[in-house]
Amino acid sequence: MKSEERHQLLTNDLGVVTTKTVGFFERHLGTIVTVACAVLLVSAIGFWWNRSTGSENAAAWTMLDNATNQDELGAVVDKFKGKPPARWAQLQIAEQRLQSAMPLMFSNRELALTDVKSAREKFESLLQDKAVPPQIRERALWGLALSLETSCDGDTSKPIKAYDLLLAEFPETIFKPVAENRLAELKKAEASEFYTWFSKENPKPPEVRPRDFNPHGINLPAPTDPNDEPDDDVTKSPEKPQAPVDDKTPATDKPEVQGEKSQDASKPADIPEGDKPAEPAKPVEGDKPAATESPKDGDKPNEKN
Repeated sequence: MKSEERHQLLTNDLGVVTTKTVGFFERHLGTIVTVACAVLLVSAIGFWWNRSTGSENAAAWTMLDNATNQDELGAVVDKFKGKPPARWAQLQIAEQRLQSAMPLMFSNRELALTDVKSAREKFESLLQDKAVPPQIRERALWGLALSLETSCDGDTSKPIKAYDLLLAEFPETIFKPVAENRLAELKKAEASEFYTWFSKENPKPPEVRPRDFNPHGINLPAPTDPNDEPDDDVTKSPEKPQAPVDDKTPATDKPEVQGEKSQDASKPADIPEGDKPAEPAKPVEGDKPAATESPKDGDKPNEKN
């Protein structure tokens, strides 16, 4: 076939395709535009969703990292419920409550059982969540087995089943050595007897009295009546004692009486003759007591032989 003929055939085929394509677009132009707009809209929504979800998860992870107590972890759970940070926060709350409750079983069983029950419920909630990651599920199974053994009343079948489930789902779990040991112990008759006895014990914290804080007791102020006036002796500071005043020294701050001359404070005041005290009488020579005479030789007392 000559080149001119081949060129003619290609031109004819191109014309046919062009004609069909133009006709197709003319008939379905509205549909094509609608589909294109829908694709763009879906792409925009997906981009916005991924971006907003990423920023929300970043804020949730930051809040989880900064949480230092169970109240702050609970805030993460409430604010980002269903998100991975919320699941990790719930796991940490359950583990912390179980860890703090286990030592209390020997000193305050009532409070310990309350915390163990709360931890067990949170572990079970995580295990029922199908979207929970394997790392959380593994630790939740371990926590559930511990909580069931801690609150065991003698029926060891429940903790045994929980340990078996952990080893079945995670054969190479990091808890494997301890889980196998606990299974071996729980299958013994002594374990059931111990937990039966221990469940009947009810240790309580010792009663704390006020005098336990201070060996000498607590010095509490006496109750006062708000209607009573404050005591001057109590409210006022004690005054410094003053030096005694000599009665012979006349007062200098005494006001002068009109018609009388002020006297010098350094000289005693003149006393009228009638008011002067009488001078003591002088002894008379004849009144002198006689001198004591020494006893004579004959008057000496007889000496004892």
